[in-house]
Amino acid sequence: MNLLAKLHIFQKQRFPLRILLFTTLSSILSSAAVSPVKPAYLLMLLAFLSTLFFLFHIRVIDESRDMELDSSLHPERPVQRGIISLKELFVTTLLGVAVCISIAVYAGLPATVITFLILIFTTFAWRDFFAKSFFAKKPVLYHLVNSPQMILIQWNIYAIYTNSFQVTWLMLLQLLLVYNSIFILEIVRKVKTPTTDSADTYSANMGSGKSIAFASLMVVTGYGIFILLLNGLNALNFQYLLAGALVSIFAVVLMLVHGKIQSVLTEKIMVVGAVFYYVSMNLIVYLSPF
Repeated sequence: MNLLAKLHIFQKQRFPLRILLFTTLSSILSSAAVSPVKPAYLLMLLAFLSTLFFLFHIRVIDESRDMELDSSLHPERPVQRGIISLKELFVTTLLGVAVCISIAVYAGLPATVITFLILIFTTFAWRDFFAKSFFAKKPVLYHLVNSPQMILIQWNIYAIYTNSFQVTWLMLLQLLLVYNSIFILEIVRKVKTPTTDSADTYSANMGSGKSIAFASLMVVTGYGIFILLLNGLNALNFQYLLAGALVSIFAVVLMLVHGKIQSVLTEKIMVVGAVFYYVSMNLIVYLSPF
């Protein structure tokens, strides 16, 4: 089996492009809406590619860092089954990192500096910040400690667009909306049914009820950020407020349904709802100035 075939199998299970393409594109578009400089389509494309390659880099680091745990809890995964090796993944991600650096150099000094900050941070994250035992069974704290890499990636998008380190109030709100959406998706994809649960999920460490309640609170918080963002864009119109409210309610209802039924089907539907929330809220932001 050649490397491309191996990567195809890996991405289907561990790096789902059919989801990431939409979530990343929506973030790229909403970032353009809040940018003080209207970015050229080429810069938007470069930011899109850079973000995807950085996300893949984080995925590979996670595969390496969690190798021992995943081998015991998830023997069905591609690396554990021997379909693709960590060496092959690292070779691939190093090529992706080279693309990210090239894009950053083309975009200017700010993007170059932020790109290297991302690489430094992900290296520390690879080693669990030398405190692996401390973060055991603390999924929320662990996510928060790792979150700067996502914030840096979003900042990198702004730097590519503006060729500066500038982060305006609108940019900060949009960054918070993106981070909020990522956090919600991170939670719901790790709320499992009793038959599919494992020790490394939110449901195992916090319980399904608390996890869903926390994710629902994050949706409400996200809607508040969304309102502030629309206000900053002078787009606080009824139709956008209603659309955002309906999307938020839809996501929460699917979470509550899963909390009640807890089946494999409702688990998947809940994740779809979180993805829909992520993409829709960012697309509304992008469309609101028009």
